[in-house]
Amino acid sequence: MTGLGGLLAIAAGRPDDAVAALRPLAEAEGATNDTLAFFGDALYAAGDSRAAGDIYDRVLNDDTFHPEALIGFAQVLIRGEKFRDADSYLDDAEVALQRRVRAPSVRARLLMLRGRIELEKNDGADAREALRAATALEGAPI
Repeated sequence: MTGLGGLLAIAAGRPDDAVAALRPLAEAEGATNDTLAFFGDALYAAGDSRAAGDIYDRVLNDDTFHPEALIGFAQVLIRGEKFRDADSYLDDAEVALQRRVRAPSVRARLLMLRGRIELEKNDGADAREALRAATALEGAPI
């Protein structure tokens, strides 16, 4: 299976297959930060938050404004109920997305996480606003 196979496996709800497909690419010499961040997403989807966090951290050590790694690390922090820290990573991801071209689904993922944080803060109005904005974008993770 290839990197495309990993993408298809995630889309089909088979994160373990995605991890298996992406691991050789992520562990190869010269693996790109995009490949590593995608591998982190697969690990997270497979339930391995700690390994995903390590991968995102590795990417961010090389590229502090990598949008997918910032968003992925925020997601790991949210799972650990570290909402304030996650919010800070999402702020950085907002800046990164102003500087880099990404698919609308990346921004949608950020907004979905922002909505989750607002729900945890019991701020229903801000949560609704973030979630509405997220679902209005093409490729929203709904």
